[in-house]
Amino acid sequence: MKNNLKAVILSLAIVLCLSLGVGGIIFLTSTPKTYLTSYCQNERIAEDMTRNQIAKVYSPSCVVVHCSATDPTKRYSLPVFGSGVCIAAKGFQAGEYTASKGMYFATNYHVVSFALDPLYSQYTTKIQIETSVSSQRYDAQLLWANKDLDVAVVYCDESFDFGWINMKDRLVFSEDKDKPYYEDIFVIGTPRSVNYKNTLTLGNISNNNFQLLEVTADDYYSYNLNGELKVTNDKEVVSGKYSYVSRYTTHRDFYDNVYENTVLMNCDIAGGNSGGGVFDCYGNLIGLATLGKSVDYSGSAAMNFMVPVYPIMQVLNKLIIENETGTRQTIYTMEKMKFVGIDSYEAMLFKSNIVSFDYYLFDGQLYDVINYDSAFQFSNYGVYVVESETSNFTKGSVIIGMSKNGTDFTQIDNRNDLIFFLLNCNEGEKIYVSSNNGVYTINL
Repeated sequence: MKNNLKAVILSLAIVLCLSLGVGGIIFLTSTPKTYLTSYCQNERIAEDMTRNQIAKVYSPSCVVVHCSATDPTKRYSLPVFGSGVCIAAKGFQAGEYTASKGMYFATNYHVVSFALDPLYSQYTTKIQIETSVSSQRYDAQLLWANKDLDVAVVYCDESFDFGWINMKDRLVFSEDKDKPYYEDIFVIGTPRSVNYKNTLTLGNISNNNFQLLEVTADDYYSYNLNGELKVTNDKEVVSGKYSYVSRYTTHRDFYDNVYENTVLMNCDIAGGNSGGGVFDCYGNLIGLATLGKSVDYSGSAAMNFMVPVYPIMQVLNKLIIENETGTRQTIYTMEKMKFVGIDSYEAMLFKSNIVSFDYYLFDGQLYDVINYDSAFQFSNYGVYVVESETSNFTKGSVIIGMSKNGTDFTQIDNRNDLIFFLLNCNEGEKIYVSSNNGVYTINL
């Protein structure tokens, strides 16, 4: 289960959909809902169908994900949108449990990040789904998201007469013979405007499926609040409440995220495509359209990227069971394990970024120059523990392997290796951690 990082490209990219996150709450009526019987769209695909023919079948299952965030004074609202694809509905088999309620959609984290971003914790946030056949919007709820992997799952407590699309891991832990080397693919999404809802673009895997390292950037504005330095990517917060000298003293570009498992594709996408389904020529959902190079970097060449659906495949059953039965299902992450870790790629990025700035943002926390070296000087393989709230992980230690049986260790070269391992862990299990301080066990 080791994912080798075959190629690394360090370059600054922009997220195509400027969708900052949103959250939402489902308001259930007192009368019972009747859910239509759904079905798996893949079962309607024949071997001799072209990508265009498959796309016609899949189009109803591809949606627009609308997001909004309203400031506490209700003075202004930030509306954005992205794309999404239905991955489960009534009749979906989640392990031994069969889904019996609404619909589950995959999208990008950055499409719905308002719901989790602490900078917007005081805002009123909302997620809504718009189908391909109507402009009506339906309230939805964020069930799970992961910023590092740029994936999210939202739930809509409605019933529509279309089915879900099966996901398949062909990009992460699949055998080499199963990977889509230069294979034809297609994307369904909503670029730029809802007028272009469910636009189809055709292309192929561009780089022999090498897993690439890509970096996204975001604009942040600094301000002083009661003597404490704060940052926000909402300019209205600064201009509406705080005075500042000039753009050049308050405006900063920060590394917003580091993607360690993106795949280059040459399907055309634009802002709004984020979260849209990327399908192989057999009709499997294998990824989500995520980001593209800035024009300054790529010129006129199409350099666009997707993230794999593997993480969503690992957590979907748990999300459905907890959402529909109320039985708690634990999804393990570094945050859940109460520690912050980086790898050498991230440390190198932050090291280069500190040259021009006197502070920097990492996992929602501000660091100043004085504390930089002690926090981020790391250049080896593994995951370096930057901060820890538990005795299970010692600050300054390096995680280099993880195992469930104490013998077959998964090598941990980078942060995604660790994230993927934790997603496969379950409550009640014992895991073994190999670090520069030796091997120790953790009871989950």
